[in-house]
This record gives sequence, structure tokens and C-alpha cells, in this order.
Amino acid sequence: MAWAEAGAAQPRTLGGDRMGRRLGALAPSLLDRVAGKVRERGRHASRLSAKKLHRLRKSLNNLCDDVEFLAGLYRGRAVKAYRDQCEDLQEMLGVANDAVVAKRLALSLVTVSRSDLAKPASALARWVRRRRHKALQGLKGALKDLRATPGFWS
Repeated sequence: MAWAEAGAAQPRTLGGDRMGRRLGALAPSLLDRVAGKVRERGRHASRLSAKKLHRLRKSLNNLCDDVEFLAGLYRGRAVKAYRDQCEDLQEMLGVANDAVVAKRLALSLVTVSRSDLAKPASALARWVRRRRHKALQGLKGALKDLRATPGFWS
């Protein structure tokens, strides 16, 4: 915050000519770049591995944060509609990621000395696999809806 405040008084301290421009002029290119990353990483969503879904989720989190931080520069209704779509996607991807982590943790509990945990760990792994599948059912459509929504910053 102090860095940004200092930059408001002396724009060159923020890193040159590009950063010295007004935030309103920079915001569209920043949002285009982050939204483009989400679009690119969301391609062929139904075939993405857990690792690639996690990358998509991180890019989406960055987009949501940027939308939140820059929302004051734009009309509220359009920003809210876009942000709501991003949050729906975040929820889906969050549940899917949690399921992957829960399965890995459950199965890691089973050791030679704790073979009694094999059955409950397997049951938990099956449950989280179903939960992940259910969470990702609407992913392709939600990504399509987000791509179809014009960026409020354009």
C-alpha cells in the first residue's frame, strides 16, 4: 500500500512509463491478460488432469482478485454479473481440488502398521471421487458462459 501511495505522488517510482499511467487506462489490458489465461487454461476442460485443473483454479483466483480490486472503476451491475460467474467456477474447482487432496491424504493413512484403515480410506476415496465428479459436471458449461460474457472492462 505504501508503495502504491508513493507511486501516486511520484509515478516513476512504480516502474517506468507504463506504470506511471492512470490505473483506469491500465486496467483493461491487465484484465484482458488474466482473463485470457483463464480462457486458455480452461480449453478442453473435460479432459484436464487434476494438476491442470489446479492451474486453472489459480488463474481464476487471480482473475477474481483483479476483478475485485478494480471493480470500483466500472459499473456495478456488469462487474457483479462477471464476478458471480467467476465465483461459481471457483466453487466448482475448489470442491474438485479438495477432493483430490482428501483422497491423497486418506490413502496415505494406510500403512503396514495401520492396515485397519484400508477399508475406511477406500470408502472415503470413493466418496470424494464422486464428489469431484459431481462438482466438475457443470464446469464445461460454466467456462463457456464465462467466455461468452463480454468483459465489463471492454
